[in-house]
Amino acid sequence: MVFSIITHPTRVFTNCFDSPKNGKSLAVVFLTAIITALAGYALLGNVLTAGLFFVTALIQWFVFSIVVWFFGFAHNGRVKKNQRVSFSQIVSVTGKLWTLNLASTILMLFMALIVPYASDILLLIVFAIMAILFIILFIGWIIASIKMIKVVTGAKKGKLVINWIILIILNGMVISFITFLITWAISFY
Repeated sequence: MVFSIITHPTRVFTNCFDSPKNGKSLAVVFLTAIITALAGYALLGNVLTAGLFFVTALIQWFVFSIVVWFFGFAHNGRVKKNQRVSFSQIVSVTGKLWTLNLASTILMLFMALIVPYASDILLLIVFAIMAILFIILFIGWIIASIKMIKVVTGAKKGKLVINWIILIILNGMVISFITFLITWAISFY
């Protein structure tokens, strides 16, 4: 599943966009949030922080989906008058992209669980393998997210890159603000 997203992202996203399957996409998103929370708990040993990781992961996906939906709505409103992008299609497509996040989160959980028990040489070997896998997943996520924007908006080269940059900046700003608000509220606890 992850391999097909990295090697053939346009075909995978086109299939998701044409026939949305929201149950699987939402399952991937919730599983990613749960594993992120487990990794946070394994690293920090704090249930409150794990809950914060869980909520932030869900909010990050939701904000990402809304921004992608807005781009799809804005572009398809001008380009194709007879076809509107539904939020169901965006949920399916972003859930498919989140499969790469799920893979990296599983790697992160594995690293969090192995760190206390590994010897020095084993730890170096495991970290080297994990770093290579993270780099592959990161590059694959960048390429797949650009292809996802292309499938959703139908934009070409210049607009596509600008939309992707705006998507990443907006998503980062909103998530940073929401994380700040959550941690600020927790600081009073």
